[in-house]
Amino acid sequence: MTRHLLVAIVVVGACAEMASAQMPRVRFAVEGVVGKGPHSERAALSWYRPDPAPVTRVAASLAFAPESHLHPVLIVDRVSTFGTGITLACLPDPTGGCRLWFPGLAGYAAGVGLRLDASRDIELGIAVGIGTMSGRSRYAEGEIAIRLLSHLRVVGALRHVVVQHSSGATLWMRPLTLGLRVQ
Repeated sequence: MTRHLLVAIVVVGACAEMASAQMPRVRFAVEGVVGKGPHSERAALSWYRPDPAPVTRVAASLAFAPESHLHPVLIVDRVSTFGTGITLACLPDPTGGCRLWFPGLAGYAAGVGLRLDASRDIELGIAVGIGTMSGRSRYAEGEIAIRLLSHLRVVGALRHVVVQHSSGATLWMRPLTLGLRVQ
């Protein structure tokens, strides 16, 4: 799986290199974020504990930066969630059984979006994408990036993900993440 992400980053980087030779402004960025958030508490016959699901994401993006402040962007990322613990005590579900931990999901996604240079130091973005996270998935995301140094930004994002899980259940999660972007 990691090999596929590295190949995707190399491909996006190569595209950035080719595009920068033809376009005056193209930005290549790599980011890593961590966070957690709410998720579906019921899917098919399974009930899940309400504990927030931890999430990590590594992404590579290519922003085409025309002279305006609005930039189309292509994104490739790897997202992972983690099962969140060992059940020492049963949290009862409505059927009399014990609630399960939200399942660990992992996969890749590709998306398109727009980033707006709101000021010299603040960038706002929106994106939508499709992928696979233990089943087909789709997402919508909003983000804010604040410049720390010329090529380093702190990034906060809220992403809504819907997964058609391999078990047949439809799951959702809404993680809030924070991390760094180098561009």
